[in-house]
Amino acid sequence: MRIEKQKISLAQIYSFVIIIGFAFFICLNLTGTVSAAISINSPNASLELNASLCINDSYKIMDKLSGEGFAVKRINDTIKSAEQVFAAQITLKSKARNYDFSPIIVSCDEIKSLSEDAFKARDEISSLMKFYEDSITEKMNSSSIDAVILEIQGEMKDERYEKVAPLVDKAYSEIINVQSAYTALNVFYQSTATGIKAFFGAKNRLFQIPNWAVILIFAALFLVTYFIYRIKISIWILNRKIEKLKIRKGTIKNLVMKTQKDYFQTGRISEGDYNIKVKKFAELIRDIDRQIPLLQEELAKLQKVKFKK
Repeated sequence: MRIEKQKISLAQIYSFVIIIGFAFFICLNLTGTVSAAISINSPNASLELNASLCINDSYKIMDKLSGEGFAVKRINDTIKSAEQVFAAQITLKSKARNYDFSPIIVSCDEIKSLSEDAFKARDEISSLMKFYEDSITEKMNSSSIDAVILEIQGEMKDERYEKVAPLVDKAYSEIINVQSAYTALNVFYQSTATGIKAFFGAKNRLFQIPNWAVILIFAALFLVTYFIYRIKISIWILNRKIEKLKIRKGTIKNLVMKTQKDYFQTGRISEGDYNIKVKKFAELIRDIDRQIPLLQEELAKLQKVKFKK
């Protein structure tokens, strides 16, 4: 009896040890799983906090830009989009599904970059306008510069601050080009004026009088000659015009004959082309027939005046 009692006691001890060991094994596994879960979710937890903070910072940035007179529609839309993404990730987290707050951080970085670009663009525009006012005068043609400045103002209004810097560089180049062209033109005018002044003031070697006097004499002779022979000159000009119109009319008639030959004899052109060409030639001939009588009438008047004189 004592031996049986001792055996039962040992069996109980062995069972208790096995149960304790099994329980310890389960606890180790559960601890590892929980630790793994915590290690997996800890980055997301950190991102969630950073995302929430950066949205608040983005609102501060927007308020600052608005207070400085900048347009903030683009930034406001970016913040609203980031808030929607944040809310969607919170919903996924509550349902124990995969979630990611990193896109919100990207949106916040974009807003910071926009803010930096906005202030940088404003400073660049301010320097540009000072350079413009100091360099350009009313006598200069500044239309090309004004066009670039209008484009810059449009980009600022539409919050495309990243596109302002290249346009500012372009505006500087235009200002320099306008200045150079104006300077070159002034130099040309000055040298030309100096040369003309020297020419008029110099004594003519042939007539031994100043050049301006020679020019005046020849101009007077030309006017007298024209006044005397103006009717003959006008008659000659009218005769030349009438002769040219008659030659042109003959050329057009030859073209009509060639067109008729190409259609009726050789068949080189179609009926449609033939009708178009003949119609056009007929209009040209009618126009010439209207001009010639008018010129002849004017010629007759001049000849009558000449005969009376």
